Amino acid sequence: MSPLAGVLLVSFTTLVAGAARAGAANLVAAAEAQPTVAASPAPAAQSAPAKPPKKAKAPKVAKPKSPAHAHQPEDGPWDSGATWVTLRVGYNQVSYSTAGNGNVGYGFGFTRMLGPAWALAGMAERNVLGTFGDATESEIPFTLELDRHIKLSDAARLYFGAGGGTYYHKFSNTTADYSDVRGGGLLATGGNIVISKHNLFGIDGRMAFVSTLTDAPASNPVFGPQDTSTMRWSLKATWSVTY
Repeated sequence: MSPLAGVLLVSFTTLVAGAARAGAANLVAAAEAQPTVAASPAPAAQSAPAKPPKKAKAPKVAKPKSPAHAHQPEDGPWDSGATWVTLRVGYNQVSYSTAGNGNVGYGFGFTRMLGPAWALAGMAERNVLGTFGDATESEIPFTLELDRHIKLSDAARLYFGAGGGTYYHKFSNTTADYSDVRGGGLLATGGNIVISKHNLFGIDGRMAFVSTLTDAPASNPVFGPQDTSTMRWSLKATWSVTY
């Protein structure tokens, strides 16, 4: 290569390298001159709408309990819890074809008012059901009954009842005396009226249907043939003391 060609080659190489450096510098300057765009934040995810708070339940208020009813004697004879002690006396009659004449009967008992209209009563009596001279047919019943009282006024009430019990039956002063225990039911009705603060006067009527607990009793020489079941009725005056 001639010296001139070498000089030209070096000059050309230098020129090309300078142009390359100048272009690169321009590109860097242009890139720096462009505004930097900030990245916009990603939209926040939409949250579900908040539920309204539940209303607080009002505390339950306990209902005050009514005090248990306690009977006082001043509350009257038909008040729930009242107790009666009753005496009664009157007439009795047994009904069968050869029965004797009816006679007197008496007894005593207790009544407990279960409410203003209902009562439970227990009675014991001694009743002469029939007589022929000195011969007597008598009975001692022990009974329980449930009575329904019906108000007529503040001082008077009627009642209807039903019950039953045991009847100790006896023939006396005959040539073939004997006794036995029988059972039966009864229907009762009557009324009571207040006569003073703790006293009642009343009338009681009842029918009892009584049966032997064994075979038919033997015929009695005074009172005749005996049935296994007989009916007796009574009408008595009553006097009650109430508490």
